Amino acid sequence: MTLPGAEPIVEFLDRLAAFGDWREAALLPVEWAVRLAALNSLLDPPRPDDGPGHDPHREATAGSGPLFNPAQINVWRARALAAAAWLAALNETASLLPNEPVSLSSFMELAQPSLRDATLPIPSSGATPSR
Repeated sequence: MTLPGAEPIVEFLDRLAAFGDWREAALLPVEWAVRLAALNSLLDPPRPDDGPGHDPHREATAGSGPLFNPAQINVWRARALAAAAWLAALNETASLLPNEPVSLSSFMELAQPSLRDATLPIPSSGATPSR
């Protein structure tokens, strides 16, 4: 018996199951960086109908395409910048460590300074400044 609407939850749990053996594994730092980068696959891609400022009652006019607004786009840009900073910090950590296997908890503990020092630029709105 399947519950209606449970498919997305089952798919998400299946994706999480792929990470089950990580707690016991000891890998090279570069391998941890690659595995942790795979966590980005758990993020749902942005959709035109989510994000701040979305009005589900507003209708698109003919030929107008998806309803995007600047606030939505800025959230998507910020999310992309955060993911890039996360990946850069992991790669920096991996490049600084000896090429010896470590546990995930050790790798993440050693990555803390890089993660803490990661900077997130403010996403630009894409608008041209007025003069």
